[in-house]
Amino acid sequence: MKIIESIKVLLLPIFLLASIFSCLIWLFLDQSTPREFKNPRKTVGTVIKIFDGTRGVDAYVRFYANGKKHVVLSSQFEGMVIGDKYELKYENGNPENWDIIHERPVFLKGEKTGETVGTITKVSTISQDFVRFEYTVFGKKYSRAQDFDKEFHPLEGKKHKVIYWLKNPQRAIIDLKKNRNKLCR
Repeated sequence: MKIIESIKVLLLPIFLLASIFSCLIWLFLDQSTPREFKNPRKTVGTVIKIFDGTRGVDAYVRFYANGKKHVVLSSQFEGMVIGDKYELKYENGNPENWDIIHERPVFLKGEKTGETVGTITKVSTISQDFVRFEYTVFGKKYSRAQDFDKEFHPLEGKKHKVIYWLKNPQRAIIDLKKNRNKLCR
């Protein structure tokens, strides 16, 4: 009887560690495997709903491809706001094969935007490359996060231009590129 109890005491921590390790490997592999596209097309995806999902917070994203509307479920990037728009890549002829390019948030040509200056308050390169930044619009302070391309090396405390949506200044894009003239499509 004591042997069985000893085995139970040993197996529980081993099982817990193995489960945690397996979950971490699954999360890493799931996020690091890029989708393959043979004949890619690009469009804009719009965040239409954010909710608590199976792996944290998820979002529904709407995009149009081949003349049809598609609504897809996406793991939400920290700090997404309903109405955010991102460049989205999909397979021509198979729009069910898609990928949101979180490093490329956009405003459409008809969206009225303003500009201010923001400060990078955090740079993270652990599981994904993103910056957290703060900016002020009409006396109100906002904080957002945004993914960035690996070619950039943003620094905490550095100031950058922030373009925000006039209807909801929480929806904003920090311009990390030098000499970037065009944020809008």
